[in-house]
Amino acid sequence: MGKHGGKPDPAESDGHRPDKPIPPPDPKRPESPKR
Repeated sequence: MGKHGGKPDPAESDGHRPDKPIPPPDPKRPESPKR
C-alpha cells in the first residue's frame, strides 16, 4: 500500500516511489524501515 496505490510493490510498501530505492533511516525523516 504505497502513496501511489498502483501496485503492491516492495518499495511502495514503505510508501516510497517504485522508481526510487528505499533510503536508509535518515535522522531528519524518522520513518520505520520495511515492515
